[in-house]
Amino acid sequence: MSNHGFFFLCLSLLWYCIQILIIVSPVQSFVVGRPRRKWILLSSPSSFSDTIQSIIISKSDDSSPPTIITDPFLERVLELHKYRQQTGNCLVPKRYHNRRLANFVSKQRQLYKKYLANEKPCSLTPDRIEMLDRLGFVWDATGLSSSSSTSTSTSSVSGGNSTTSNPSSASVTSSQPSIQQQQQQQQNEEIWWNEYETIQRRVTEITFQMKQETGEYMDRESQLVLPLHVAKTIALSQIPSKSDSGKWLTIQRKKYLLSCHSRDDSLSVSASSLSSPSVLSQEQVDALTKVDPHWYMSIRDRTWHSQYYLLCSYKNTYGDTLCKMSFRSKSLAHWCSNQRKNYNLKMAGRKTSLTDERQQMLEDIGMVWNRWEFEFQQKECRTGWT
Repeated sequence: MSNHGFFFLCLSLLWYCIQILIIVSPVQSFVVGRPRRKWILLSSPSSFSDTIQSIIISKSDDSSPPTIITDPFLERVLELHKYRQQTGNCLVPKRYHNRRLANFVSKQRQLYKKYLANEKPCSLTPDRIEMLDRLGFVWDATGLSSSSSTSTSTSSVSGGNSTTSNPSSASVTSSQPSIQQQQQQQQNEEIWWNEYETIQRRVTEITFQMKQETGEYMDRESQLVLPLHVAKTIALSQIPSKSDSGKWLTIQRKKYLLSCHSRDDSLSVSASSLSSPSVLSQEQVDALTKVDPHWYMSIRDRTWHSQYYLLCSYKNTYGDTLCKMSFRSKSLAHWCSNQRKNYNLKMAGRKTSLTDERQQMLEDIGMVWNRWEFEFQQKECRTGWT
């Protein structure tokens, strides 16, 4: 390239750079010069529940400066908290003058049905469910649009001029479930126990097939003797997760987690939330535990524990935890191989599904992490090598 060509090339590049600067500079000045909104930031809590509690505390004190909320969900929850303070319940009518709050309540009930059915996407998280439960949110308002909600809608639609004349009587009324609530609760319990009997019958049938003439339970694939609680876990794992019974079990596990979270009663919970089917009673938890002590685990965790107990039975039968790939139970052999792979990855500093607790459980039964080294040591013992 000649000197003239190189000179014109440099000029053209300089021209393009000037054009880019001319275009970008006003945009940059607009972005830089744009005034920022002044938000009053809250402390970073660990969950939504801590956030709403801090908001409620800051809002209840008139002397404190106002808090600006940037989350629409928290804004609606705070409005729902004020509504509950005025009326004693969370039964917001559909024709309530605050249409955003009415639509919010209806939307949360729809999302809750999707959450129980494990449908995705669903923006309703366990933290949000816990928060609404503490406020006494009614997830199933079927047949409850009577006395309390109609009187509330009358007082609210009239512009707020009429208020409850006796707050103490309103609190007593809200603390006692109505006839419709009792009927709905009884109907939900009947449906629950019918589904429970179906699960119990299915598990009993599978364990009966595993039972031998000697009274012991044996896994068909591995031909290993199992204790009763392991047989129940394997039987419950054989129920397809996409079947009606499998979906029902998934819902019960989620309810159990909500039951564990709802034990913290930092906010008072009304009778309507206690009668809602969002949590499990202790009687229901005990009944499911009789079917399978590991019913509350996820499918992956329950499968892992089932294979772990099979490995324990393998050691009691063969004296080691080697479980070669030539073993009759291919699922147990592949599982043992995967545990060794995860162990090697963990020792290399990589992230695996083998937790410290699981590693300790396997080491307690003498897990063979290096199969080749174990076989070499066994060969030395047999031949007397030094």
